[in-house]
Amino acid sequence: MIRQRPFLAGAALGLLLLSTAMAADKAPIIVHSNDVLGEIEPCGCRTNPTGGMVRKDRLLDSLLSGRTRDQLLQLDAGDLFFSTQEVPETLKRQTEIQSLALARALKLTGLRALVPGEKDFALGTAFFDKLVAESGAMALGANLEKKTRTGWKRWLRSEHIFELRSTDGVRHRVAVIGIVGRNVGLPPELRATDFGPLVKKWVREARKKADWLVALTHQGFDEDLKLAESIPGIDFIIGAHSQSYLQQPRTVEHGPRRTSIHQCSFRNQAVGTIELKAPPESQMPALDADLDPPADQVPSELQKLVLLTKEQIAEANREEEKKISAIVQAAQKEGTPKFQTFARCADCHFKQFDFWRKTPHAAAYATLVKAGQHQNLECLSCHTVGLNDPEGFSRLHQLVEWNQDPSAKDPAKAPKKPALESWIAELRTSKPTVARELLRQASRVHATVQCENCHGAGRDHPFGLETMPKVVAAQSCLKCHSPERAPAWYLTVDGQPKLDEAKVSANLKKMACPAGDE
Repeated sequence: MIRQRPFLAGAALGLLLLSTAMAADKAPIIVHSNDVLGEIEPCGCRTNPTGGMVRKDRLLDSLLSGRTRDQLLQLDAGDLFFSTQEVPETLKRQTEIQSLALARALKLTGLRALVPGEKDFALGTAFFDKLVAESGAMALGANLEKKTRTGWKRWLRSEHIFELRSTDGVRHRVAVIGIVGRNVGLPPELRATDFGPLVKKWVREARKKADWLVALTHQGFDEDLKLAESIPGIDFIIGAHSQSYLQQPRTVEHGPRRTSIHQCSFRNQAVGTIELKAPPESQMPALDADLDPPADQVPSELQKLVLLTKEQIAEANREEEKKISAIVQAAQKEGTPKFQTFARCADCHFKQFDFWRKTPHAAAYATLVKAGQHQNLECLSCHTVGLNDPEGFSRLHQLVEWNQDPSAKDPAKAPKKPALESWIAELRTSKPTVARELLRQASRVHATVQCENCHGAGRDHPFGLETMPKVVAAQSCLKCHSPERAPAWYLTVDGQPKLDEAKVSANLKKMACPAGDE
């Protein structure tokens, strides 16, 4: 059977592994991930964010304890490179840069094999091939076929036997087959065929050659369970797609043999490990802050890659904003701007502004600055108002429209305005009288989560015919407070995230502005 240790934080896990490994032979370890969704480092929008390739690299080092990296068999079960199946045109270049950086990070950390998920083809099959080549990993898909001029052809390698050794030289042969679900939503040029006969034949043949059999699947937990129940002889099913966070492996017994199903957290928040000994032992360490490198340490090659990627994304987005800036400016000339932003809302609703400025929403932009993601368009979409709306804003470096000082005779010689993040920080903490003065410095501030994120765009409010809703519906929150960005808002039911209605209701009450005028 599989013995499951408790969920451990990064540093605690490393110490425990070190102490136990010193007392026994060190067997090879399978390290598995799933539904990484293109994340190379935690974005910072979650509370105590976990994840990131730098932390994973340090976790791998903690697992060694006398082993070498080739004694760790790293596998990924798909939806690795992208977070969505379709990439908006405005995010395409950023997505290309980030996915290629992730592929290079995977090569640096030593990924050995992957099975693709439907999201991995977001930029096409040719780009997927490029990502796989950059990662240095083997793509497996026994039942995955690609349409060609002459018909449907098997595209990827079906399976592979990896040969590992324990520290005392004992050989461990691990047979891995890649399986893609038939109903995961593949692009039209791909299809997944019935894999039952393939897997049965593979089990018969691989059992003669290998010590351990692994089905690396992208089909969801329910289908994995059917596979485990219908085809005996598989030791481990490592799955993805349903994002079922199995903190304990699900085991199916077949006489003397057992099949255990494993699926860990999405976005690399936690990874799974299976130590190949009798009985196998699994763990699910979190990639938390305990695994951050010391501040005074010389940056590793992987850290440099992450920093370079942020710079490349920022530069790409500066080019992207030039393309859409003309569209936005043309729309703004046609009439009253769609978004008034809190700088104008506060003119009539200072009481509500005074409440809002002390909430976490008002600090949303500062969160991105702290994480170094304030030039990331994907992140900014939830940490600003009006991004890339034809009547909103598009200039990453002009999130605020400063007013000119009317007392300055020569505007060119007027004092420079403060950095946006420091201005918002002062606005949040200053006395009300000072806050009023600060508000006069800006005509519009698109940065941070504010009134119009919740109540809708103001346009010519209060002079127009339309009225803005006072009561905020939970649905407006869920656009950004999704399971991956706000896991605390959700319960896990049968391995699936389910909205915690009570928590959402409580959060809405906490964020509800006071009624009445100032």
